[in-house]
Amino acid sequence: NYIYNIFNIPFLFLVLISCTPKTEEVEIVDFQLKNFSLTQLNNKGYELFRLKSSKANIDNVTNEIKAENVTISLTGKNKLFNTIYSEKCLVIKSKNLVILTNKVKLTSLEDKDSYLKADKLIWDINKSSVDLYGDINLKYQQTYLSSKRANYNDSLKKIVFSGLTKYVVYSKLDEINPLIRLSSDNAIINYNSKQIEFNSKNNQVKSTVNLDFN
Repeated sequence: NYIYNIFNIPFLFLVLISCTPKTEEVEIVDFQLKNFSLTQLNNKGYELFRLKSSKANIDNVTNEIKAENVTISLTGKNKLFNTIYSEKCLVIKSKNLVILTNKVKLTSLEDKDSYLKADKLIWDINKSSVDLYGDINLKYQQTYLSSKRANYNDSLKKIVFSGLTKYVVYSKLDEINPLIRLSSDNAIINYNSKQIEFNSKNNQVKSTVNLDFN
C-alpha cells in the first residue's frame, strides 16, 4: 500500500497528442512531481518507511515511480541503520520492489559516523529482504568491512556479507595501523547483539568479534 503526498505540489503533465483526419485523441502517459513524498505501509497497515524526493516521475499506466535525490526514513526501533540515501530510485508497485542506485548510503541516527555504502540496493518489501551489490563498504565505530554483496533481512535482524569479505579494526588513537585485519568468505552482523561472525570454507575458520567498543 502506498500513500502519495501530492497536495499543494506543482506538477507537470506530459501529454501525447495523436491526430488523425477524423479524430483527435489526448492521452496522459506520464506526470512529474516536485518535492515528492510517499508513505509505504506493510500488509497490516502499519507504516514501513517514508520516501522523499526532489523530483519524481509516475508512469500513468504501470504506476512505476522514478525518483531522484531520494531519502528513505525507516520506521521502527532496534535497527542498525535508520535512513537510506541515493541519487536514483525506482519503485515497482506491481512487484512491491524498491531499487536504489548511484551512491547508495545507509546511516544511523544513534551513531552519525556509521554508514553502509553500496552501488545498488534492491528491497523486496514482500519478503522483508534487502540485497546490496557493488563496492560495499561498512563503517561502524572503529570497524571497517568491505565486500561485493550483502543481504539484510529485517525479520532475522542480520546483515550477511558474501564473497571475499575484508574486515579491519582501528584504535581511536591510531587510524593508520589496524589492530585487527581479517579476510573471510562471508560475515554475518547481528545488530541485536552487536556482534559480527566470520566464516571461511577453505580454512574452516570461524571467528566472532564484538562490535560495541563502548
